[in-house]
Amino acid sequence: ESKSCSNASIFFSLKEMQKLSSLSELNDDINDEINLIQRKVKTEEDQLSRTEFLLEARRIKILKDLREIYPIQALYNDRYAIRGLELPSDMNFVDDHVSSALGFTCHLVYMCSKYL
Repeated sequence: ESKSCSNASIFFSLKEMQKLSSLSELNDDINDEINLIQRKVKTEEDQLSRTEFLLEARRIKILKDLREIYPIQALYNDRYAIRGLELPSDMNFVDDHVSSALGFTCHLVYMCSKYL
């Protein structure tokens, strides 16, 4: 009878060992999958950083282009001109000039808002 008990304990030990081995393999598989996911995440982060950099470079280029298209000059007494047309602070200017200057200004602000 003691022999039977000892065989039973060996049997359970083998069964437990098989479970441990199975769990160990599962753990290894999970660790491999985690490593794969971490590598993929790193690759995606690198791609995102590159894309953000390129997007920022593109924004800067577009804003520089807008600056060339709509140059703004500082004049006297805190006055400014856009594309050579003064932005008036009073109504003593030709309506066409005021309309054009304000149109340029509005378009510049609108375009900047799209890229910032």
